[in-house]
Amino acid sequence: MAENPLEVIVDTQLPVHEVSEATYRSVLADCAAVMASSGLPHAFMGGLASSIYGRVRRTHDLDLFVRPDDAERALEVVSAAGYETEKSNPDWIYKATKKGLLVDVIYMGSDGAVFDAEMEEHVRVVEYEGVRLPIVSPEDLLTLKLAAFREDTARQWYDCLALIENVELDWDYLVRRAARRPYRVLSLLVYAAGEGLPVSWECG
Repeated sequence: MAENPLEVIVDTQLPVHEVSEATYRSVLADCAAVMASSGLPHAFMGGLASSIYGRVRRTHDLDLFVRPDDAERALEVVSAAGYETEKSNPDWIYKATKKGLLVDVIYMGSDGAVFDAEMEEHVRVVEYEGVRLPIVSPEDLLTLKLAAFREDTARQWYDCLALIENVELDWDYLVRRAARRPYRVLSLLVYAAGEGLPVSWECG
């Protein structure tokens, strides 16, 4: 089977290391302010979004989703704010770091998903640790995580189950967003139903 360049683990030459909770919160607040000031459409996703939606777990980076056409500009914006940056993989991801914390600037999901107008329309703005954050909708987070699910990232599967358990989902929207990997989403929903989690089979 041919290797999907969007599913390859991307190493970085940037200076990253384990950071304290205080440093994590500080860089998160800074990154949120920098991106808000930029005016670029964006949202946070990844482990941070999973924690906000109810599955609290340790995450070692920030995942920022931007439009493909805005990726270069987003990297310039954070660079101007004191982040070290690199163009890690031109297929889908750039990286930045500040105070040792890695920030992934992602502009294409593993299934080819992009931060389009519909995704932007469904972004939720929440307050987390005193910081206002735009995060991808739970439906988009679920489909993005399932697309990225691999043998070595079992946490993605459990993050998705937690979304079904803890969040009231827009099932019609989820079905639309699942079109790229419908069988992955279907398998998750069948498993979730078997575990007694609330799953709707009646979508418009």
